[in-house]
Amino acid sequence: RVKKTMQKGTGKDSSTDPEHYLKKNKAYIVDQINLRGYRGNQNKLARMKKAELIDELMYAITNPGQ
Repeated sequence: RVKKTMQKGTGKDSSTDPEHYLKKNKAYIVDQINLRGYRGNQNKLARMKKAELIDELMYAITNPGQ
């Protein structure tokens, strides 16, 4: 069973520094990815390591709308 990593009420964080996100929990990072338009497999996101999530988030920040 995949653990659900979703926080409610998270606002879009404007930081572009990966170090900032290392201090946050996985649910917060997943929310930031989703707020930037990720529509892929949520189970895949839940299984990713924190570093992989941050890489995905940095891609979403630098390539908005893709």
